[in-house]
Amino acid sequence: MKSRLILVAGVVAASACARSYAELSPAAGSTPASPGPGEGAVASVANVSVTARTQAWHFDPPDLETKATPVLLEFNNNSDRAIVVRYDHIVLTDAAGHRLDVIPPYNVEGKVSVPVTVQQPYYFGGYTYAPYVGRFSPTYMRYNYINGTGGFAYDPQYYQPYVTVYTDIALPTPEMLQRALPEGAIESGGAAGGFVYFKKIGRGEQVLTLHVAIIDQASNDVLGIATIPFVAH
Repeated sequence: MKSRLILVAGVVAASACARSYAELSPAAGSTPASPGPGEGAVASVANVSVTARTQAWHFDPPDLETKATPVLLEFNNNSDRAIVVRYDHIVLTDAAGHRLDVIPPYNVEGKVSVPVTVQQPYYFGGYTYAPYVGRFSPTYMRYNYINGTGGFAYDPQYYQPYVTVYTDIALPTPEMLQRALPEGAIESGGAAGGFVYFKKIGRGEQVLTLHVAIIDQASNDVLGIATIPFVAH
């Protein structure tokens, strides 16, 4: 039993080392956000509350964190004026003052590998998959051999290009654009939310502070800056 526990611990450690990107969690002393996706904290300034949630991306692509750092921002404007949301007034800084700016959604670059699974193939009743391609659509019936015989012998030379169940896609994906926080204005009493994308943050214990400037729409004055500290680990 002891040797098995050591083996499991080694596997977990190896998996952790394999992760090349940092996970962000609210730092000690930050104000926890109300229940929601991921790990969140909230800050308020000028009667505007800003909630930032990390580890909240569970969409397409599923491994976005290997190329970028998504942060879900939620605004609630409880002030008596309209405010403006602009990417160049949202920034992450480290202890040395280095800054990470928001990447406009259309400018997120890179490729990720995604699994290929057929959810609704164009086949009708009475059709079953050959055994060696059923992995692409695990919810559909596979062809069964009768008494150990059947007509679906696997030819590795012919089917070699179809072995993989992953394909590379370019960023940004349509869902990244759909779920992005757009620049715009929030009226008094209004709310808005969406993801902003920063460059991928490498692993290593460090504190990163999110700064979100609250801007008056009429005067373009900065009414205050909401700050939320995170630990990148």
